[in-house]
Amino acid sequence: MATNKKPEDLLNDYKQQWADANARGDEAGKQAAHDAATALRQQMDKQNGTTSTYNPASGTWTTRPASGGGTSSGSSGGSASTARTPSPYTGHRGSRKKHLRTC
Repeated sequence: MATNKKPEDLLNDYKQQWADANARGDEAGKQAAHDAATALRQQMDKQNGTTSTYNPASGTWTTRPASGGGTSSGSSGGSASTARTPSPYTGHRGSRKKHLRTC
């Protein structure tokens, strides 16, 4: 079935379908809406050269360039490296305890 809706509108439709299924206690309906939204996001990422990730803690999606090693807030003029300088501290993201890297 072809549609003329914008991807953002389709995502909103899938969110509503998920909410409706959740209200009914319909696990299969929730999974179907989730799978449809994920497939659409993957298609959009492929077309746009981006990568989307979901943060369950905040319930939000973040879209980043698929390559380049960092987040992008605009276009870059030139061929400067986007590699980050390594932090002198170790530990996973969100770790309260930071350990100084000694080597």
